[in-house]
Amino acid sequence: MKPGLLVCGVILLCCAAPAQAGELFRFTGHMDFDRGVLGVEFLSQADNRLLALTVNREPQRGYTFQITAAHLRLAQKDLSTEITGSLRFVREKTGPWDVVLGRAVSRYTLWDYAPYGELSMLFEWRDQRLWVRDFSVGHITAKGYVETRTPFNLDMALGFNGVDLSDFLSFWTNSQSVFADGLVQGEIRGQGTPEHLALKGRLESRDGVIKNLKYDRIELNIAGVYPRMNISDSTISQTDGWSFTVAGPFDLADREHFQKQIEALTISPLVSSNDSKTEWTLKRSDIKKSGTLELKYLMNKNSGRIEGAEDTAIIGVERKLEF
Repeated sequence: MKPGLLVCGVILLCCAAPAQAGELFRFTGHMDFDRGVLGVEFLSQADNRLLALTVNREPQRGYTFQITAAHLRLAQKDLSTEITGSLRFVREKTGPWDVVLGRAVSRYTLWDYAPYGELSMLFEWRDQRLWVRDFSVGHITAKGYVETRTPFNLDMALGFNGVDLSDFLSFWTNSQSVFADGLVQGEIRGQGTPEHLALKGRLESRDGVIKNLKYDRIELNIAGVYPRMNISDSTISQTDGWSFTVAGPFDLADREHFQKQIEALTISPLVSSNDSKTEWTLKRSDIKKSGTLELKYLMNKNSGRIEGAEDTAIIGVERKLEF
C-alpha cells in the first residue's frame, strides 16, 4: 500500500465523529493505487451528516487531500467545514522515506451554524513522533508531540486566548444548560501517556457571569493525573462582594455530577498574612458608577484581636476609594 494513502486514511479516522448505536451510514469510495487517487464518503441516512475524504498524489513524493464535513456533532454542537492540506514524504536517512511534513487549513467553517475561526496547522512525523509545530482553530492553539508507538507518550500544551466561557463549560459538563457569559484565557499542558496523563493548567476569566455568580476575575490553577485533579491557589473576585480562595479535588470524567463537585469545593474569604497580622478584603464596585470601594480588615496576631474593635473585636477598618 502506498504510504501517503495510508496516512490520509488515518486522518479520516481521526476526524470522523463517532456514530450513535443503531445509526445507518451510506458508504461510497474508490481507490486507484497506480494513479495515487483515493476517495471515500460517509453519509448518514437519518440527518444527512457527511464526512468525505479525497486524496491525490502529486509529483516529488507528495499528496494533497481534502476533508469535507457537514453537520457533524462535536461537543453537542453542529460542525461543518472544509479542510485542505498536503503531505510530503522526505528521506533524511536510509530507506524510502522517514519524515512526513504536513500542513492543513480550513475554510467555510460553521460552529453551531455560525462562522468560526478557521483551522491552521503545521505538523511533522519523524523518529516515531507526530510533532504539532503550529496549530490554531478559533481561539485555541496547540504545540507539542505524540509518539506513534506504545505507550504513546505525549507532551502537548493547549492555549486558550479568548475562548467563549459558555462553550468551554459545555465541553467539560457535556451540557448546554449552564448560563455563562465571558472569555477564558490560559494554558493546559498534558504530559505522560493516555493511561497516565498528568495535567497542569492555569486559566483566567474576567468580568463574566456563571449562573447567578457575577465576578470581576476568576483565577484557576489545576493539576493532577487525569481524570482526578486538584484545584489550589485559585481565587474568585466577586462583583460587589468578597474575594474568595477556591480549593479541592475534582473529577473531570464525572460530567454528570459537575455541579455537585463545584458545590463541594472549599471556598474561603481571601486572606493575606505576614508575621504580625492577617488581612482580608471586601470590595464593592460601582460607587456612584465612578469607582471601587475597598474595605480591608486587619487582625493583630499578637493580641488575636481584629484591629479597630472597641467593645467588640473590631477597632479599625481601612477604606480606599479607587477611580
